[in-house]
Amino acid sequence: MHTHLPPQGHSILPLPKETRQLFFQLGTTALNNLQGAHAAALFGALDVAEPDQAYVKVGLGMTYMCCSEHESAARYLSSECVQSSALADSANMLLAIIHKLNGNASGFDLAAERLSKNNSDLLPHVDEIKSMQLDPQQ
Repeated sequence: MHTHLPPQGHSILPLPKETRQLFFQLGTTALNNLQGAHAAALFGALDVAEPDQAYVKVGLGMTYMCCSEHESAARYLSSECVQSSALADSANMLLAIIHKLNGNASGFDLAAERLSKNNSDLLPHVDEIKSMQLDPQQ
């Protein structure tokens, strides 16, 4: 499934706070109901309105991860605004999972290193992810 998002870097009129909250809630609900295209459209609209907000990039990253578009997910989760935010540890844990699923050892190690550098509470789970046995048939 390929989702189509509004062009990045284009500013639209500021969305009122209530509208941004509604888009986030609807995007999260769509994601929880495995409606990736709807989630991507809602988070994508937020990304156009607020291109430097970490919560939006993490929402897009999670959406793309759930849609098995791992390269796009990694791009959003690795973005500077996410990595310099309070959401960095959660994003790096998701990145570790993505890189494990894709057999990318260096990407996995980078995510683990970032978690270690931040002395994250999530660090103990990195070994669990690393030891996961993936079924090559999936």
